[in-house]
Amino acid sequence: MAQHPRHKGGKSTRVQDVGSAPRVLIADADPNTQSVTKIYFEDEGMDVSLVSSFREAQEELSGKEYDLALIDLALPGGTALELLEWIRDQGLTTAAVVLAASMDVQEALAALYLGAYDFLLKPFHLSQLAFAAQKALERRRLLLENLSYQRDLERRVEEATADLRKANEALYDTKEYLERLLDSSTDAIFTVDREFNISYTNRGAKAMLGDPDNQLEGMPVSAILARGESEVLELQEDLQIGPVYSHESVLRALDGRLIPVIASCSYVRDQSGNIRSVVVLCKDITRQKQLEEELKELSIQDGLTGLYNHRYFHEKLREELERARRQRRPLSMLIFDVDHFKQYNDTHGHLEGDKVLR
Repeated sequence: MAQHPRHKGGKSTRVQDVGSAPRVLIADADPNTQSVTKIYFEDEGMDVSLVSSFREAQEELSGKEYDLALIDLALPGGTALELLEWIRDQGLTTAAVVLAASMDVQEALAALYLGAYDFLLKPFHLSQLAFAAQKALERRRLLLENLSYQRDLERRVEEATADLRKANEALYDTKEYLERLLDSSTDAIFTVDREFNISYTNRGAKAMLGDPDNQLEGMPVSAILARGESEVLELQEDLQIGPVYSHESVLRALDGRLIPVIASCSYVRDQSGNIRSVVVLCKDITRQKQLEEELKELSIQDGLTGLYNHRYFHEKLREELERARRQRRPLSMLIFDVDHFKQYNDTHGHLEGDKVLR
């Protein structure tokens, strides 16, 4: 049986405030214990409920949220240990203090293991109960704060995860868009890493270099340059100064074809300014080179006969004179003429003269 709290010089032992109107469940079949503890907790401003059996305790704890439960070890219909295990399995946060008529070390340890804050022997002084109740409620408050912090942390993690997922989705969408954008170009676009190995090729590069199976990625870029490693070294030197524009080069396709191109190259740097890769854009100028060759041929050939004209004659004569001068050798020149062509041309006209030349 509990003793009255006013003893030893009339000092009052009170449970300190741990929240507004804590709800207490007293699960004990002893009327005296129920009466004394109920009066005490109500004097402390708490909301008290009484039950006398294991089943009633389960019903109360299932229907309401209790801050504290005083549980008699020998509760009719079940033990305090079974009720503590049930409270734990239900995920309830109710703090518990076990009351017992006799001391059993194993039962006391089991009660503490199952979550009880304290194990009190009857009869107990209410100062003992007050201390145990106060500490049990404080531990529950800390537990709830910890759970709240944990839930808040989980919420933040979920929000951060959701934000990261959205960022990754946006990054993936951007990557997909950029790849589609690069693949829409008929020009060859590829990147090389810091060792000048090819790390990416767009659809235009695959088509230009005959690489449907993506064999180029991982190859040294010198493998597709007609001038090989020497051109790589030149480009590295030029890139130290700045981006390279309108660089004439010749690419070597996988089937050995040579493709004249105009290339632009520049470093790709990260936010810290460190070099990550080199991006290269190559425009096929095969048709342009063909036109240039055709124009050159037209400028040095007679359109009627296909023979070289006087411009070509003077160019070749200048080259040969320069060569003879360098080699210190004589230069000979033969002149062929069509007999009486001028007379024929003047007599029969230029059209007939053209037929003779043909």
